[in-house]
Amino acid sequence: IRYEIRPLSEVTDSPVVQTICYALGTGQASQEAAQLAAWNQNNGVPWQALASIRNTHLNGNSELAFSPQQVSQAMRLTNYCARFVESKARQAAQTDSTASMAD
Repeated sequence: IRYEIRPLSEVTDSPVVQTICYALGTGQASQEAAQLAAWNQNNGVPWQALASIRNTHLNGNSELAFSPQQVSQAMRLTNYCARFVESKARQAAQTDSTASMAD
């Protein structure tokens, strides 16, 4: 698979996913937590399914791909980002209604 760098707005229109990516890029979230959160929000993968992803080794042994702590961090990250986006939307709506009252 060939990867290419593209603007985030071309990949997702979800403000929550964009906020998750911002948190990753600014060091506020781990790569694992951000990946899990993005899969949940952008692709609709349930938390239980993400928590049960396993890596299987050549010798047949398998282990969880993500620790319970990483899944928990991802859930908290998602909740935080969703609340942040909702707060920004409320602030924008209040600003818009205040501006229209002034007209």
